[in-house]
Amino acid sequence: MFRHGLAHTGYSTSTGPTTNRTLWSYKTGGWVDSNPTVANGTVFVGSNDANVYALNALTGKLLWAHETIALSARA
Repeated sequence: MFRHGLAHTGYSTSTGPTTNRTLWSYKTGGWVDSNPTVANGTVFVGSNDANVYALNALTGKLLWAHETIALSARA
């Protein structure tokens, strides 16, 4: 939710990183235009390679990938 809650305070009790060191990365087959979504320890990210990826948030290990079809490709 925008700025963390209904009051839009921007305050979160979630623990954040203490350094800006990259812990892991994952290479998709195409570019990524949008921000990933993180929920319940899983990072979800869509790629221009027509896949949505689910990655372990702690390790970056691939949990699953699902191929999608762009709407423009159906015409």
